Amino acid sequence: MSWELRVVKGLTGNAFSLPDGAVYVDDEMVQLLGNDPGLWAALLAHEIMHIIQHHWTKRAAFQDSLRDTRTGWSSMQVGAFPLLVTSLTETDRERAMADFSQELELEADIGSLELMARSGFHPDFMTALHHLMEAQEGSDLAAHLLASHPDWNVRESHLRKRYKAAVAEFAKFWPDPRWSPGGNPPVLAFVGRPAAALEPDRTNTEVSLPLRCENFSGGVDVVLMIRRFDPFNLAPSERTSKMQQTVACKSDRTIASFAVSVADPREEADVEFYVMDSRGWVLARSSKLRIRRKAE
Repeated sequence: MSWELRVVKGLTGNAFSLPDGAVYVDDEMVQLLGNDPGLWAALLAHEIMHIIQHHWTKRAAFQDSLRDTRTGWSSMQVGAFPLLVTSLTETDRERAMADFSQELELEADIGSLELMARSGFHPDFMTALHHLMEAQEGSDLAAHLLASHPDWNVRESHLRKRYKAAVAEFAKFWPDPRWSPGGNPPVLAFVGRPAAALEPDRTNTEVSLPLRCENFSGGVDVVLMIRRFDPFNLAPSERTSKMQQTVACKSDRTIASFAVSVADPREEADVEFYVMDSRGWVLARSSKLRIRRKAE
C-alpha cells in the first residue's frame, strides 16, 4: 500500500480516506490538531483502519443490497418463519445506511487502538481526540459528523471494551511511555452533569460541575460560559459572559462551582462548562444547563 496525506479545504473540518491509501484532512482539522503527534496518530490510525478493513467495499456492497428489490424487504420472525411485511422506503434505506456507517466507524475505532499501541502511541490519545471533537459540537464540523458517526458517549463506551488489551499491548513495546514516539499519555478530563442550586440570599445560583482527570495531577482551568436571556435590560454585548477558575483535579470527586447572579426573577441563562489544559486546549465540554431565579 502506498500512503499519501493530503491537506485540503472545504471539508468542514472533516477527514476521510480512499481505498488507494490517500488520506484527506481539512485545513480546519489541521488547525484543531495543531502539532500534537498523539492526536495526529489517533486521526490517521482511524482513517488507515477504514482502508485496511475494506470499509469502502463493505459500504458499496451494503448500498447495492438496499437497491436490490429482491432483498429490499423488511422481515419479522414469527416463530421460525419469516414474514415479509413491506418494501423498504427511501427513509428506511437512509436510516439503514446511517446505522451501517456508524458500525464501520466503531470498527475503525477499535482497530485504531491496537494500531496505535504497536506504533508507540498510547490508546488514550484516541479518547483525547474524541473529547476535542466533541467540544466542537454546534459547529459545521459537528453537524457534518452527526448522521454517519455514533454519539461520542457510544464511541467512548465501545472503546473501553478493548482499552485494557490495547494498553497492555502498548506497555509490551513501550514499558516506559516517555520513550515512545507519542510520549506520555495525554491528560484526559471526564465531566458529569452540571447542577444548579439557588443560594440562601436568592440573588445567586451556585452552578457546579463534577469532574475527574486521568494521567494528571495538578490544576486544570474550568471555564463557565453564560448566555443570558434578558433582552429588556441587557445589551447584546452583555448577554454572553464567562467565569474561570483553576481547579486541582486530583480526585474522582472533584467539584468546580461558580456563583452566578440572577437578581431579576424573569432572568434566565444557559450555562455550560469547558475544561482546558495549560495550553488552552479543550479537554472536555459539559452539557448545557438552563438556570433561573424563581419569583418570590
